[in-house]
Amino acid sequence: MSWAVEARDLSKTIDGVQALKDVTLHIPTGAVYGLIGPNGAGKTTLIRLMLGIWQPTVGQVLLFGNRADDPTGIARQGVGYVPDIPNWPNNFRVEDVLKWHRLVYRGWDEHRAGALLEMFRLRRRALLSTLSKGQKMQVSLSCALATHPRLLVLDEPTNGLDPVVRREFLQLLVRQVAEDETTMLFSTHLLEDLQRVADHIGVLFQGRLLLSTALADLWEEARKILVVFRPEAEPDLSQWPEVWRVEHEGRLWVLWVGGAAERVMERIRALEPVYWEAVQPALDDLFVEMMRREGYTYGDLELE
Repeated sequence: MSWAVEARDLSKTIDGVQALKDVTLHIPTGAVYGLIGPNGAGKTTLIRLMLGIWQPTVGQVLLFGNRADDPTGIARQGVGYVPDIPNWPNNFRVEDVLKWHRLVYRGWDEHRAGALLEMFRLRRRALLSTLSKGQKMQVSLSCALATHPRLLVLDEPTNGLDPVVRREFLQLLVRQVAEDETTMLFSTHLLEDLQRVADHIGVLFQGRLLLSTALADLWEEARKILVVFRPEAEPDLSQWPEVWRVEHEGRLWVLWVGGAAERVMERIRALEPVYWEAVQPALDDLFVEMMRREGYTYGDLELE
């Protein structure tokens, strides 16, 4: 498997505070990778390290095999970046932003930029100071996609957008990325966004990467099992290491299983229960259980 992004043992200390702690992750080429975590988790710090904007205190980042902080900028030529808050002067017009990208990026596609602006109904002569946050994000996205990037990085791209605009924005994003077979990394604190477009996920909390996996693998392994055992055959579930948590109400048991779900189901079948059913948990329920295992509560994450 080839990697678009390799982060190895990344740590970053800012003003004496460790913002990232020993983060290692791999993003496959062609993946849509959703990095989720609450505000202050370290998502923007990680993205800036990946882009070579900041230097890591420890560790390194490779983009398609090249160091992200290579002074020649070779790794960054194939990267499109859409920041949370575009840092353009307010007296800039949309056409000024396009002009800057045209000068900096060798792969600039003027036709594609124009088509995207037209689709978003954005005027080239419009002052940035007159645009909404969503419109500024659309300008940044138009410019990033017009470079035909190998890697598209978006920092909280839907933050502050209303639900309808957010959905349309994500749908457009997925279409355009699929068209170019682009690898995409986006950060978010919205579970709904992640579930809608990502095929790989990473969970970042307090500077630590708690999980990095293909979403399909996570779904395959995780199960919520409802079971009614025969009274004489109730097992000691504390001896089942695959079971994350057990809820018990009357004769109904609810088992949260995070790995080796098939093995657990085989053991249940062998006990010949009165009733049992295995269901795939909702993503937010799954995150609750994951956080509990790490010693955190769902409230700690402040995800939506």
